Amino acid sequence: MTKQIFLLSSLPIIVLAAFLAFMQSFIDVRHTQREWANFTAGRLLMVVDQIRSASTDSDQAIILAAASQAGLSVKLANLNSVASTTERVISVRTNLVSALTELTDDTRILALQVNENRVLTFSPRVPQNIPPLSHDFLLDLLQFLALAFPVLALSLYISHRITRPLTRFTEMAQRVSLQDTDMEAFSSGNVDEIQSLSDSLNAMRVRIRGMVNTRANMLRALGHDLRTPLTRLRMKAECCTDPELQRRMLRDIDMLSNMIGDAMVYLTNMSPTADVTSKADLTSLLQTLVTDFSDTGLSVSFSGPPRLPLTCKPRLLSRAITNLLDNASRYGKHVDVILYQGDTANEVLIDVCDDGPGLSDDLKKRALETFFKADSARPAMTRGGFGLGLPIANGVAKHHRGGLSLLDRKPHGLIARLTIRALDDVPDSQSGAA
Repeated sequence: MTKQIFLLSSLPIIVLAAFLAFMQSFIDVRHTQREWANFTAGRLLMVVDQIRSASTDSDQAIILAAASQAGLSVKLANLNSVASTTERVISVRTNLVSALTELTDDTRILALQVNENRVLTFSPRVPQNIPPLSHDFLLDLLQFLALAFPVLALSLYISHRITRPLTRFTEMAQRVSLQDTDMEAFSSGNVDEIQSLSDSLNAMRVRIRGMVNTRANMLRALGHDLRTPLTRLRMKAECCTDPELQRRMLRDIDMLSNMIGDAMVYLTNMSPTADVTSKADLTSLLQTLVTDFSDTGLSVSFSGPPRLPLTCKPRLLSRAITNLLDNASRYGKHVDVILYQGDTANEVLIDVCDDGPGLSDDLKKRALETFFKADSARPAMTRGGFGLGLPIANGVAKHHRGGLSLLDRKPHGLIARLTIRALDDVPDSQSGAA
């Protein structure tokens, strides 16, 4: 919008500068031509008067010779001979100055009548020191643009001042999320024009967040209440005397319990008070998680710097990495966890790589959707939930002002790249290693 406003304000100035430059150039060139025409017309008329007053042909010849020495190419000719070349001869009877002003080259001949039978022909030489109109136009245009430059700079500044509040407003809108604790996410920046809009959006945001919290609290309460009947079902299933029926019942109970657990974690991550922000050593945190998975018999390795502190929410981050490790170990035989610094000091990247079959580009986009399972044909008890592992990890990454991306690994496999950025600094008293 800044460019459009600047263009609308500067275009009339540029058009006006071009018009004034053209008019100034035209006036200057015409003035120079008219000065030359006045001077030349005076000299020609003086020669005509002297010839008319000459009594003999020798006196006229002396006058013509003197005129030629003075730079006037004049000749006496019969009126009939001049009439035969009318295409190149201009007969001047009234305004000699106008005739000289209109000349643009040296191919024309002016004829001034001396008496009834004779005329004075003149081949004018248009002076080369008269600059062309295009040359003067460019010079004048540059001068006018130089004078208009402060106005253009002021227009740019004013357009920036006009659009800056809207730009800041857009940036604030892009940063808004349900995890924010700031009640006034939108600020007008002391601009009266958008004060009403910011107040309305803040009120709408509070209402939406209230509805989401109400829904989340209801679902959390429902999940908590479901654990009680599941516990009773488990106790009854363990008392079953039929081994095959007991196995199927416990399998279904475990599946339901895992689903409820994943849903509870997903709803907890949506809360702004899901975890305490503190400074944690990501190297130590990841090494602990890798060790825990290795102890269960999985092939997991870690590589990264000796120490990498970052202000984050360690418990949420541990849950996200756990989901990624669980997902990678489900499809691959070996998992690599790589930790490295991002483009800035506050950015960290965590790659969880597996050597499984990978995902197609279409499935990569859909894998981050809630309740979507990339492999719907796998058995229900394959250490699975019901499509919340990657969305939870993605939500944790967004909570840390980052995101989760799925990339291809060569020669085969999948890379789940978690990009996180440092949250607001916390006092040293709250810092601690994970």
